[in-house]
Amino acid sequence: MKPALSSFVKFASLLALVCASLAHANDVKPAAEADPAKGGNLYANGDASRGVLACVACHGAAGNSAITQNPKLAGQHEAYLKKQLYDFQGPNRNNAIMTGIAKALDDNDIRHLSAYLDQQKPAPGAARNKN
Repeated sequence: MKPALSSFVKFASLLALVCASLAHANDVKPAAEADPAKGGNLYANGDASRGVLACVACHGAAGNSAITQNPKLAGQHEAYLKKQLYDFQGPNRNNAIMTGIAKALDDNDIRHLSAYLDQQKPAPGAARNKN
């Protein structure tokens, strides 16, 4: 094949690939908007039909846990909460309790829960003992 023809074929192939990629990019739907109300409902009630436990049982009302072993989630940044839940689903973070709970959540659940908790006001906490 002549060098000029070879260059043209490469260019045409690259152009076709770019056009196909751009066309596909328009087909990808953006993630739905996070709904804090749905997150609050899931947080308070869980979803027994899917095996999703209510977060309130361990993390307290509105994410203000009174149990020292369970972190307060109220007011945590949405992106931080998402990362932690995804980490519990994968190999990055293993916990006997949270790994199973997080694996029952889908992407929408994680978005909604994170948005809900981000909006909650953290209750002040204090040490029980001055030492």
